[in-house]
Amino acid sequence: MYIPIKWIILSSSYIIALFIFQKGFLLKKPSLDYYSKCEDFRGRAHLCWNKPSFKKAIWIIIDALRYDFLDSGGNLGDEYKGRIKIAKELINDQPNNTILSLFIADPPTTTFQRIKALTTGSLPTFIDMKDNFDAGEIDEDNIINQLILNRYNITFMGDDTWTSLFKNKFNKQFPAPSFDVFDLNTVDNIVLDHLYNEMANDDWNVIIGHFLGVDHCGHRYGPNHSAMLGKLDQMDKMLRDVIKQMDNETILFVMGDHGMSNDGNHGGDSTLEVEAGFLAYSKVPIVHGKRINKFHQIDFVPTFSFLLGIPLPFTNIGVVVETFFPFYELLKLLEINIAQVIRLITAYSREDSGMTTNFQTILQQYNFGTITKFVGDNSALSIVCITVLLVYFYIFSINDSQVLSLNYYFIISYGFFLLFNQTTIPTIPWLAAFVGVPVFITVIFTYNILIKNTHFVPVPLNLALLFGIKMLIICIMCIVHRRHLMLFKVFAPKFIFEAVNFITFLILSTVLSIIYYVKTR
Repeated sequence: MYIPIKWIILSSSYIIALFIFQKGFLLKKPSLDYYSKCEDFRGRAHLCWNKPSFKKAIWIIIDALRYDFLDSGGNLGDEYKGRIKIAKELINDQPNNTILSLFIADPPTTTFQRIKALTTGSLPTFIDMKDNFDAGEIDEDNIINQLILNRYNITFMGDDTWTSLFKNKFNKQFPAPSFDVFDLNTVDNIVLDHLYNEMANDDWNVIIGHFLGVDHCGHRYGPNHSAMLGKLDQMDKMLRDVIKQMDNETILFVMGDHGMSNDGNHGGDSTLEVEAGFLAYSKVPIVHGKRINKFHQIDFVPTFSFLLGIPLPFTNIGVVVETFFPFYELLKLLEINIAQVIRLITAYSREDSGMTTNFQTILQQYNFGTITKFVGDNSALSIVCITVLLVYFYIFSINDSQVLSLNYYFIISYGFFLLFNQTTIPTIPWLAAFVGVPVFITVIFTYNILIKNTHFVPVPLNLALLFGIKMLIICIMCIVHRRHLMLFKVFAPKFIFEAVNFITFLILSTVLSIIYYVKTR
């Protein structure tokens, strides 16, 4: 059985590699049917979780708003840099009332995933990208849900993805179709037609406006084009008009859901594509602590929630941005934030029958201490990981099963980050995304050899077997980095069907080779 065994090993290697790759790359995160309530962390004087800082909020999303559209950073070589001039004017003239920052998006950077992250405080997976074309309702707790539960009226205008994700949630809505990338003005004009009139009404607590013109202009022309300059000037004027109409009880948030590359794309595999811009402004001071220069998009969720006095969404893993809150309030908010994240971890651990009650208790105690320490010190992640691992090497000498199980758990967790787990990893062999495709024709010729010859050449098969093992290892590495592979850039959906065809071919060819061997014995 020399030929069939070798062929079975080779086929199995490819099939296992493809299976492992899709299990990692197409990871599906289970949804938890839990919702936060005011009673979970009741504040003082029968407040919800905390006292709100503002009664109203205006939330402006400018799709694909790069940070350098707001701040040139002193580099004026390109006309689009710093083109939305109101941002620098505010930070210079009213520094205590303005926060200007990089706003880091976690891939994938399609609209659906970014809206989901900005409302739930969680990290969507790549399999969710299919929902960008046929979005269903978000089934996790989110700030829209919390606003409604706490009797906030929401007025929405702009990208109709929102009305697909949050059906019948808005008090008023003015959606516009979003998929015509050659249309630079329709969505923006609908927002502008309603924004100022709705601000003048008194029937809203939160206004959400999602502009698409900058993103569509980037896809069509790129950032360095006269059409882009016109769109940025339009956004600059819009923000000036909004600020003039604001009162002292309102806070303004302006942000990009992602950035864009110099050719106008936003696949998520370069710094320009994940670094969006963020601007917050109020006519009363909002800068209470150390000024920040960047934070992650999921951190917006707890910050927004605390500023408006609503519970954090149950699935939130973001950390409150400390600049917005005075120190005497921040400690209490961090305590609530940490308790909420631990509650989420505990809820997920209940889904895993292998985690004992004692293990969960130890995990909670350890997380509470480490999160408090690391957040307070703002420590570099690499230093934190190395320090923790050194401590674990010492703990290995302790003969305690619970401590050892916790030790193994955190070595895996921190080891994940030590494997260069960053937003962009250009050194990953992206060809792993096309596993099966480059060797498809080669295997066909190998299959012909099986059919036409009674003697199989061992050397090519051994090389193919070696290649299969190599691809298996690469796919395992891709699991580690599954949240940072960009589907549109390295794994076009059509290759999923190529993989299915390849598996079918391997199974059929293996069966035929066995039949051929039996007949020629």
